[in-house]
Amino acid sequence: MESDVVVLVVDDEEDLVEILVSALAMKNIKTLTAKNGIEAYNVWKNNPGIKLLLSDIRMPGQDADGISLTKKIREKSSLPIILITGYSDVSHEEAKVFGANIVLSKPFDLMNLLKVIDSYLEVA
Repeated sequence: MESDVVVLVVDDEEDLVEILVSALAMKNIKTLTAKNGIEAYNVWKNNPGIKLLLSDIRMPGQDADGISLTKKIREKSSLPIILITGYSDVSHEEAKVFGANIVLSKPFDLMNLLKVIDSYLEVA
């Protein structure tokens, strides 16, 4: 059965994006992808059916990081936002101030991430 749920996956690490897209596809969740926050914001603006944003925090480019993306989307939407990071420079509390729902550290357990995604999609 085809799902109408769409998740926007944002990361500059192509291998990780492929893994996430494949894992979500196994759950019949459609994905759109972007390599940075600026590209992701444009994808989000042009695709009103997106139900959740899953984004890395650190990505190259001015204002292209996950925090800038989160702030811009939060100004216009209550879209669930999950941020992932390989660094400890942003705490869960700080991320919530910026508008994220949750921050997960890399490396993360894929099954746990899928459970977190499911929990946000159930209420979306």
